[in-house]
Amino acid sequence: MRFVLGVLVFFLLVMFLNALSTPEGVKLTGKWKLISDDGKVEMVEIPFYRTLDRSGVYVLIKEFQRCEGDSILFSSVSNHGMRIYLNGVLLKEIGDFRSGTANIWNFSHIVRFDEELMQDKNILRVEMKGVYDLGIHRTPQVVYYEKVGWRNVIFNFFINDIYLLAMGGSIVLGIVLLTFGLSVPGDHTHFVYIAIASLLSSVYMMEFIYRETTGNVDELLLFKKFTLAAGLTAIAFLVQGVGQFTGINKRITTMVFLLNFSGVIFFFLMPDLISFEKTQIISYILFITSTIFLTTIVFWHRKKHLIFPATFLSTTVVYTVVAIMSGFSGIYVVGYGVLVASLGFGMALIENYRDIYKKAEVTHRKSLIDHLTGAFNRSILREIPISSNDVVVMIDLDNFKEINDKYGHEAGDKALITMVEKMKENLRQDDIIVRYGGDEFLLVLKNCDELTATEIVQRIAAALENAPIELRYSYGIARVTEDLRTAIKVADERMYKMKKRN
Repeated sequence: MRFVLGVLVFFLLVMFLNALSTPEGVKLTGKWKLISDDGKVEMVEIPFYRTLDRSGVYVLIKEFQRCEGDSILFSSVSNHGMRIYLNGVLLKEIGDFRSGTANIWNFSHIVRFDEELMQDKNILRVEMKGVYDLGIHRTPQVVYYEKVGWRNVIFNFFINDIYLLAMGGSIVLGIVLLTFGLSVPGDHTHFVYIAIASLLSSVYMMEFIYRETTGNVDELLLFKKFTLAAGLTAIAFLVQGVGQFTGINKRITTMVFLLNFSGVIFFFLMPDLISFEKTQIISYILFITSTIFLTTIVFWHRKKHLIFPATFLSTTVVYTVVAIMSGFSGIYVVGYGVLVASLGFGMALIENYRDIYKKAEVTHRKSLIDHLTGAFNRSILREIPISSNDVVVMIDLDNFKEINDKYGHEAGDKALITMVEKMKENLRQDDIIVRYGGDEFLLVLKNCDELTATEIVQRIAAALENAPIELRYSYGIARVTEDLRTAIKVADERMYKMKKRN
């Protein structure tokens, strides 16, 4: 069910984003003229994408008839800077066209123009700075800005701004898990691994955020190497953490880690952006292999809390890689996968630890209970918060030995159980009953005075008059003035004085 939910949520997300990306407008379909930087001319069909053999300025030209609209929508492009002209007039320059290091591919661009520019026959000229790739993944549309402006803002939020939220969520979760893993006693290495994965994933997601420039070409290459290295290392640490959490053989997860780390070294050896881009198939294989392996671990060990995030992450990674490799007009939703995975795996670990803590808490609480009577045993005294408003009462059965000798130990046990039952019936909610010894009981009466304590003891005595076996007891009352131990000693002395009188 969780697997189906993960796949279903993914498809609903993609359908929603595809619907946002195709507003009402006139699509500029048909053949476009492509002029390469070396002057070569060819006709291409949109969607169009290719990896370049050399960087340069490439021009796409489209002739179209007059149509209604005041803007041109480019919802998905691949280049590093654009200049858009309509009938020879420059409408807009996107990114740093000269350096060619802008990150504009994961963003939907609306270019407005004066409607008076529109003629019976129009020429749309798009100059694109191609560093290592070039493409238009969705057919450009002539639209009215008033109709699609807010829609485009919402679309950009879901395909671009969401990465800022994902980065913030990954950083916060990473810090929380890292602090927890390093500060809580016990072996919590898996928390540390997943924390590192979460922090590194925030670095990787910088690759998907719109920016006007990334410095010069050398700086862009270094930036891409670091973000890719962060992504491959993040998924490797995630596999390590989940592997340790599930108890899988460490040698297997270490192999995945070393494989990804080898990929990192390989990409750092790439001399230029074109070589870097042309070998991206290796990173895609590593990402897909790692995420599928991760999902397999989760399913094999039936970690139900991890099934949904693992399924969603794997689906988004496979879909995004296929979209990038094929150049088709897909929505790159890997940020959602990282966000859901980071939160999902982190919350699953916390949930698991909470379950363990609850079990430990129940075990600890059971260790504080006297199994015969249901009262607390003396261990509870180390954990009771005490104040000067509290009173303690020491109670000792006067005829307990007589009951055991006359009626047997079973009757003696019944007498102790009856004693605790009657005390519970006459105490307040915050008062505490402790079986202090064999037939000795300590009452800790919270926010109480000596007079009220005496009244409580007398009510208990009255309730015991109807008990099947006659129960007589002596008691001593003392206010907590210094500490609990001193108060118990005073109450014990007063109880023995009463016992001697009886």
